[in-house]
Amino acid sequence: MDMRPLALTLCALVWAGPVGAEEMRLNVPGAELVKARCTLCHEAGHFVRLRQDRAAWEDTVELMIRRGAPIEPQEKPIILDYLVRHYGPVGAGR
Repeated sequence: MDMRPLALTLCALVWAGPVGAEEMRLNVPGAELVKARCTLCHEAGHFVRLRQDRAAWEDTVELMIRRGAPIEPQEKPIILDYLVRHYGPVGAGR
């Protein structure tokens, strides 16, 4: 019996980690706004795993706005500050 498909599946599951393993950080500034705007279309786990720097988060948020995310101009810096502070690159000031 060829075990390669099973091995590849197991590797993918280990790499992905458990579903919901990392939750959104709530009770900090910006969390409720991110939850209200971003989880309309995404599960929290989708964006908390990205670990992007500020420039990449800006690009991502701009793309989401172009795709129809209901983010007001004054909300964008709050959302970006939250995402960068809590979901920036691993090892960047943590």
